[in-house]
Amino acid sequence: MNPQRQLRLTIAFTLGLLLALAPLAAFTQGQAVLRIVRSDSSEFPNMKVWVQANGTNNVPVPDLTAASFKLVESGSPVELVSVTPQSDADTQLSIGVALALDKSMSETVGGDTRLKMATRIVQKLIDQAASTDEIEIIGFSGDVKVGPDDVKERSFTSDKIALGAYLAGVANFNDSAVPTCAAVDKAVNTTANRTGQRAVLLIVAADDTTSTAGNLCTEVGGAASQRRIPVFVIGLNKALAAPELMKLTLDAERIRLVEKDDEWTPFLANLLTTLRRQYVIRYASKAPCDNGEYNLQVTFESKLGNASSFTAIKATPPETPAISLPLKQGQTVSRSLPITLTPQICAKNPVASTALMVDGNEVFRRDQAPFDLFVWDTTKYTGTHSLTARISDSTGKTGESKPVSVQVAGEPLSLALILFVIALVAMVLVFVFLMMRRRTFVPETVYDPGPIPASSGETSGRLVTPLVVPSTAPTPPADTRYTGGGSQAPSSPAKTVVLNRQEAPLAYLVVTKGSTSTQRFPLAAEATIGRDGQKNDVVLDDQSVSRDQAKVRLEGGQFYLYDLASTNPTVVNGRRVEGRHPLQNGDRITMGNVELVFKRV
Repeated sequence: MNPQRQLRLTIAFTLGLLLALAPLAAFTQGQAVLRIVRSDSSEFPNMKVWVQANGTNNVPVPDLTAASFKLVESGSPVELVSVTPQSDADTQLSIGVALALDKSMSETVGGDTRLKMATRIVQKLIDQAASTDEIEIIGFSGDVKVGPDDVKERSFTSDKIALGAYLAGVANFNDSAVPTCAAVDKAVNTTANRTGQRAVLLIVAADDTTSTAGNLCTEVGGAASQRRIPVFVIGLNKALAAPELMKLTLDAERIRLVEKDDEWTPFLANLLTTLRRQYVIRYASKAPCDNGEYNLQVTFESKLGNASSFTAIKATPPETPAISLPLKQGQTVSRSLPITLTPQICAKNPVASTALMVDGNEVFRRDQAPFDLFVWDTTKYTGTHSLTARISDSTGKTGESKPVSVQVAGEPLSLALILFVIALVAMVLVFVFLMMRRRTFVPETVYDPGPIPASSGETSGRLVTPLVVPSTAPTPPADTRYTGGGSQAPSSPAKTVVLNRQEAPLAYLVVTKGSTSTQRFPLAAEATIGRDGQKNDVVLDDQSVSRDQAKVRLEGGQFYLYDLASTNPTVVNGRRVEGRHPLQNGDRITMGNVELVFKRV
């Protein structure tokens, strides 16, 4: 072809395409949508969430990465581990096929009629459909008839045999008119009532020849976009007017003009892959391992739109115990003093042991509670090291955290400096103690007898606190305060009588972790524990604690703990309480997010 002629044709095509797109500005494309397909908490706290992110073009967005997504769990951002794209065969598709049966389909291209090529395309679509997918076929030529008895139409079905039988019987109607836009309009209307990922596929070989084609195509394309139904076109004629087809698809990437099988085959395969595109998001949950439900918000951002969606996840303890370290990749830790680490533990069965590994070597181990407290002597290390945590439960199952690379920096403190700091702290404590002793004064309580009626035969009295008299004051006169009846005063001093004396506490529950941290609750014979302030003696104002969580009772000089919660477990030293549990001094009791220590007086 003459280069000048080719250039003119290219310019003409570009101008025609721009003119075709101008009317489409009147239609606003649909907004982006994020659909959370499902979630998996079987390996909690390691979570997996499947999402489908559709852009404003109504098609799943390609090439999203971890940077494209944001996760917020119960109001707190969480860090993604990975995002993996996949084509999910379980995604249900509902595809309406508008198949031209006009006179142009009888023309021969490449040794075969266009109609036969069209039927091969539809048959390939049927063969690759999943068992849950539904396909509709609307045949059209001179007009588009509507009705269940129309021989040109096969309604939505997942029956591949019925679809194949219909396809085998289609034939040309030898009509010259090609109402393409009207056929797509009908396909959009019927597809709009279906579920799953919806789309319309137009297979045509001639341009729309109806008088209202231009305006109708623009309206149909805008309506399809608003109803979130993408339109794809396979044109069996490379001379088709692509600008007119663009009014239907709103996207040049959804049009493919072909004349051979190897030209439409990859287009159809990519169409199905695109409609089934999902993303698998993996992240480490920060929710407590308590079988509770927590809210998760997923957001994606792309050039094709932004959208958010919510779902509920369940913090289900896994069969294999899980443990994670509270460190970030590349985090720097100090070498000056040993550091403590509090790993997150999630286990269905009682924990038997935990251990901290540095570069594959065990440096700290716990075979009894508290299992979630590690001490790492960083003074012996420098540079970069890999840390992992290991956990075993009572059934012998073992779990291991993901390796975390940390940088140990700084210099260890000298022994002389450590001793100086200890001595300084001791001096401060002694000074505070002496000051408190100096300011503390407990006055002596004495008995002051009141008037005693002679006829009553009873005594009465009251507790008084004497005035502190300086040593230089004169000696007070003898006590002549007895004014009662009778012949003589009492021969001996009366005993001190204390009225309404309260029973001294025998033990305490000290809150060491939670919303009421540092609070101390006295215990006597029996006390109930829970969130309900109207019913309980020990009130823990934390949503992770049940309204009636537990009860402490003194039996034969021994305190016992009873678990009353049906959903949130009560844990003592890492073991769940079943029935009643004897309490020992220093026992750590966990109720949701709250931790208490039992202290015996």
